[in-house]
Amino acid sequence: MKIKFTLLICTLLLIQGFARADNTDNITSAIQKLKKLPADYTYQLANSIRVYADRYNLPPLLIVMIVFKESSFRVGVVGDHGRSTGLMQTGRLAKRFCRSDCKTATSQVDREICEGSCWFAHARNVCKGSIRAGLTMYASGRCRAATRRTYWLVKQRLKLWEGLRR
Repeated sequence: MKIKFTLLICTLLLIQGFARADNTDNITSAIQKLKKLPADYTYQLANSIRVYADRYNLPPLLIVMIVFKESSFRVGVVGDHGRSTGLMQTGRLAKRFCRSDCKTATSQVDREICEGSCWFAHARNVCKGSIRAGLTMYASGRCRAATRRTYWLVKQRLKLWEGLRR
């Protein structure tokens, strides 16, 4: 249900003229359409979304919608009985998987957007490039075609990362 709602809202925003959300001003406008927030926080959030959407080759509006649906743009939110936290409600596995990619994040907003974007990009790639299947995996942790492969890839990357830390 969550995924269908996110896709519906994203489609409505695209229809309303936010199709080219490739700069910070357009992303800021999309965020303001969804929820009234302080201008400086909105700009920081939009800038983070733009940076990490570019880094992971994701549609910025999709990240905006995930953040809106998961945390209503609130930093540090704890959900799912303590198992997922942050703007994009990532779990421990996602945080460990994306730790090396998000080392350069300077603020909590940047770190949370980076972790969620990294995990979603991984989910999309594991699900053979399908955004819909990637959303399903992001939301439930499962992609029918690739659950075992994902688990194996995550374990390999964590082993490599732990080996580099020593």
